[in-house]
Amino acid sequence: FMTTFNVGERTIWGPSTMQNENTGTWAKEITKEEIKYLVKAYAEAALRVKKSGFDGVEIHGGHGYLLSQFLSPYYNKRTDEYGGCVENRGRIIFEIFTAMREAVGKDFPIWIKLNSADYVKEGGLTQEDSMYIAKKLAELGIDAIEVTGGNESIKEVSENNLGAARTKVVVSKTNESYFKDYAKKLAEMIDVPVILIGGNRHKDVMEEILNSTKIEYFSMSRPLTCEPNLVNIWMSGDLKKPKCVSCNKCYFTPGKRCIFNLKK
Repeated sequence: FMTTFNVGERTIWGPSTMQNENTGTWAKEITKEEIKYLVKAYAEAALRVKKSGFDGVEIHGGHGYLLSQFLSPYYNKRTDEYGGCVENRGRIIFEIFTAMREAVGKDFPIWIKLNSADYVKEGGLTQEDSMYIAKKLAELGIDAIEVTGGNESIKEVSENNLGAARTKVVVSKTNESYFKDYAKKLAEMIDVPVILIGGNRHKDVMEEILNSTKIEYFSMSRPLTCEPNLVNIWMSGDLKKPKCVSCNKCYFTPGKRCIFNLKK
């Protein structure tokens, strides 16, 4: 539903029949039989990940992808047990996690990337509902929750720089780690590790968050696209500023490579 790829004759699933504002792609409301198929597919995929030798597997529940849209009243208009109240909107994720856990066993790590909020004025996933989903997953035995936010399918979000990959992060250190307030609250409420994503740039900023909150881990993407060796540089004692300027031009290069590293 979020894809800009030419979907051709493929059927694209959504929680409800609706057109993506940014891509123009139409989604067909997924049936309950198709949900069963999807849950099984997630479980089988998790088992393949384990057999392939990976250390764990992550469910993507953010950014306006299918599971994120199930959580969001903005897109989920269903009237069955998968729509309506937050428990129902989260049901597909609970079923997927349970099926994955049964497939891979209790010792193989499963975590989730979960939207803190959709950041729309009306109708999106709220922080309160997100925390409910996170607490429920913690009770079910998920191994970690990676906090993110923003729904890239909604023009209001993309036009106001409220997605997960925000620009102009390095203008000021106060712009960094922009999901930290929600992550801080969540880490106080649950007993599983909280991982903070979104605009993590400077080592000293992350260390301050680490030492003053219960947030345990940090994720970085764009800075490592720009400088794959950045963490090793910091570990050597060189606390250099990251070269990444959050311009997001990497998204429009072959292989999503940093423009600073492209051959001229």
